[in-house]
Amino acid sequence: MWFFASLFYLYQFTLRGAPNVMADQLIEDFAIHASSFGVLTACYYYCYAALQIPVGLLLDRFGPKAVLRTAVIFCVVGALLFAYAPTLGWASFGRGLIGCGAASGFLGTACISKHWFPPHKLAFVLGLTTAFGNLGGMASNLPLALLLNRMDWRSTMLILVAVGVGVALMLWCLIEKKASQVADVRPLSWQQAGRSLKKLLKNPSLWGISFYGALMYLPLTVFTDVWGTSFLTHGLGMDRETASIGVSLVLVGCAVGAPLVALLSERLGSRRWPMFCSALLTTLVSAVLVLLPDVSTPLVFALLFGMGVGMTGQTLVFVSASEAMPIHMHGLVSGFINMVVMMGGVIFQPLTGFLIDFFWSGGVDQNLLPLYQPWDYRLALCVLPASACLSLGLSLLITETHPLKGIRKV
Repeated sequence: MWFFASLFYLYQFTLRGAPNVMADQLIEDFAIHASSFGVLTACYYYCYAALQIPVGLLLDRFGPKAVLRTAVIFCVVGALLFAYAPTLGWASFGRGLIGCGAASGFLGTACISKHWFPPHKLAFVLGLTTAFGNLGGMASNLPLALLLNRMDWRSTMLILVAVGVGVALMLWCLIEKKASQVADVRPLSWQQAGRSLKKLLKNPSLWGISFYGALMYLPLTVFTDVWGTSFLTHGLGMDRETASIGVSLVLVGCAVGAPLVALLSERLGSRRWPMFCSALLTTLVSAVLVLLPDVSTPLVFALLFGMGVGMTGQTLVFVSASEAMPIHMHGLVSGFINMVVMMGGVIFQPLTGFLIDFFWSGGVDQNLLPLYQPWDYRLALCVLPASACLSLGLSLLITETHPLKGIRKV
């Protein structure tokens, strides 16, 4: 059951990151600037973030089977609309529908993990889920870059639509509900959900965990999803295939690091200190990557891998919050945290585009499209080390929740 749900998580991850390698074609096709492109990609996150709490409530009330079956349809329809979009508005609408469906990807998989695995395995399984989802991010880089050398972006999107139909058939035919699925826990009524949400909003510790997760997730939402390929091609002079390999290395690092940071957390009996070390590593490697000029390609690749490994402390925020809350609120809590985490994409994807336009000297090519310089990208992407540095400070304020510490649930 975890595999089937993770397969959908992988698929929506691929759709999420697809514009990264299509950036040049999309900007040319729709005749837009970096700021407009940032808004286009962020439409995914507008819908994704807005639906996290409702999806958490629906998972608590109806279970992951019904929610995931509906979600995959939204993703496929959104991808189809995006592929045929005649204008930027229709493309944005398609991205929004993809975000609506993808909103259930991680939460649905986490819900299934809580139902089908014992509690002491949850941190590792969620880390493994993150690793599995990153395979989808890798698929949205080099494989799509190779496809784009042979066909346009619309035909490439239609291939992803066909893949989505296969994933939908699998979810509809094979996903099951566990017979003993939290049989001793009654789902929240809508009135109880409202009271619980108010309680969550007044919990400063939960806000701290959520903001930490949002800031630590920016290497994916800002770099691998949108601006990574453009930075490596226009900022560092790589060709698109080499750049896509570099972006994929962030995801490889995340895939390797997510299970390892979960195991390290269990070995140390701590959530807080692995999160601190994760933020420290991300701060250092992202600062070197963005600010150090004339870096060799092997060193760039090593830094990208290190940034992926470093950001995996973010996966512990869901486990940390679940350990401090009653089980009947887990869906709501996970939805709240994921909403805040994805708000990073809502804010920083377009913000990075606006910063690139802000630092742009005004030069244009023969088609009157903007010509951005390497330092336009470098200065704009300073948001990565700055946000990681902020998360480093937040990690020192987070309350330890590991079961060995005996934290009382509130």
